[in-house]
Amino acid sequence: MKRAIREDGFEVYFQPIYSWKEKSFTSMESLLRLRDDDGSMISPAEFIPIAEEVGLIDQIGWIVLDKVCAFMSRHPEMDIRTASVNMSMQQFMGDGFAEKFEGYLEKYALDPESIRIEITERMISENPEHTGEVLKLLTEKGIRFYLDDFGMGYSNFAGVLSLPIETIKLDMTLVHSAFESDRKMVVLESLVDMLCKAGYSVVAEGIETLEQANTLHILGADRLQGYYYHRPMSEHEIVKLFCK
Repeated sequence: MKRAIREDGFEVYFQPIYSWKEKSFTSMESLLRLRDDDGSMISPAEFIPIAEEVGLIDQIGWIVLDKVCAFMSRHPEMDIRTASVNMSMQQFMGDGFAEKFEGYLEKYALDPESIRIEITERMISENPEHTGEVLKLLTEKGIRFYLDDFGMGYSNFAGVLSLPIETIKLDMTLVHSAFESDRKMVVLESLVDMLCKAGYSVVAEGIETLEQANTLHILGADRLQGYYYHRPMSEHEIVKLFCK
């Protein structure tokens, strides 16, 4: 990983997110990728925990943001105009996070609407006061937030309601488990209904079949993300598909 940092070895892939309202792909998630020496992909589930353990995740996170901002700046003609970026806890809790994030937008002359920040329930639960302060500061500057992995059980819903979060992303395990029994489906239906009534936009992750897509749409999810629509793709692939 140190060599990848030194030699610009990290890649960013993008997974488009489908909007039922717009009947098109209106946003995408930025995903970190790393190749082994033989050219094969190393799973993020393998290298990200190591990066966190050895203290490199903060540096890697800013590299990803720089790449995403540069990509969005290079392609103003692309149909998809919003990219979300996952932020690590180390980044988010670091001093001067808001100012540094703004610096990247200014560097590439990007409108705040171009980039969304994805945070997790775990980040909220571990330091709710600091998280709330950063979210409030950046929201006032036009930057919006997604809550990722919702349903993993790290935080209470009351804590989430107190934060200026625009979009809730339902974790794929929550989505998939709903198809195992009627009881679980009722729970998911109630959850989506509650989130929508509370004013959140809802993204369902892990959509892999037509049945899942139709069901989550009926339940009220605004946007759908998963292999049924598109797998994560390289910069070249997404430009070829979504540039006018």
